[in-house]
Amino acid sequence: MERVPGVYTTELTMQPHGRIWTQKPKVGRDGLLTVIGNRRARQNAATRVAFTCVAFNARGDTFAAADKRGAVFLFCVPTNRYTCLKEAKLGSPALSLDFVHHRPSFNTVVVGMGDPRCTVLCLNGESGRAEKTLSGHHAHAVTAVASHARRPLVLSTSLEAVVLWDA
Repeated sequence: MERVPGVYTTELTMQPHGRIWTQKPKVGRDGLLTVIGNRRARQNAATRVAFTCVAFNARGDTFAAADKRGAVFLFCVPTNRYTCLKEAKLGSPALSLDFVHHRPSFNTVVVGMGDPRCTVLCLNGESGRAEKTLSGHHAHAVTAVASHARRPLVLSTSLEAVVLWDA
């Protein structure tokens, strides 16, 4: 990852949690605030793992990012902390994610996976545990997920169908 002069860069490593910034970030002339890189590969620390999707929670104080190996990260801006909610297993990519907006914590994340089971995971942002695994897509990876703002409903889509879930 190229360093941008005057912009804070954070590198995610194999640590399960950490600080987003070690010093107060400054906004660059072009509006750039922070660049987050992902070096979580076990074999070669120089190998980058691409992020595939990102989303803010309803309050805008927390965001989630997922990568092509299936790891899901939660970044809490006010507390300056990040945590890995879901470690990468079997290399299945996370293709889409959204926050479940009707939950009081605002930190439950739904993730559409590109795994052979075509699952949607509901991850608890506090515990990191999977609250639910939704399996309604059968032949194609889940390419998008969206959460209703006030009701416990989640939509997911793949090449075969759009599925409405009671989450």
